[in-house]
Amino acid sequence: MNDIGPSIMGWRQVQELVKILSLKVREDFGDLDCIVGVARGGWIPARLLASELTVKRLYNFGIAYSDESRTDVDLYQNTVIERQRVLIIEDAVESGRSLEYGKSQLVDRDNVVASAALLRQVSSRYKPDYVSEVQAIPSFPWE
Repeated sequence: MNDIGPSIMGWRQVQELVKILSLKVREDFGDLDCIVGVARGGWIPARLLASELTVKRLYNFGIAYSDESRTDVDLYQNTVIERQRVLIIEDAVESGRSLEYGKSQLVDRDNVVASAALLRQVSSRYKPDYVSEVQAIPSFPWE
């Protein structure tokens, strides 16, 4: 578990997490065809990882819940991704529902998919394939 420190994360800490994440992904998962950032928190980590991993294709998934109990899920995306090696990323995982659902939608289209987040709250029920764990999620510089 990482000791992130203050409740507001700085850019230097973000860059360190991205570097660690990129090394793990490259070593364990190999080359990627594309990266999908889960809107909106995953956009900046997706962009930073794309640079670290020299991935040219970035896509976006938006995942929204249309009911208060957060069981009815709507997915919106800017393209259909099929038969690719994909990394789907969020900035932070609290419940993990969005990342888990996004990954399942990609797997359903014959993609080889890994999930990632910069940080995961240890109480989350979903654990991405690549992540650092913390007790509480801090605010990110883009929030």
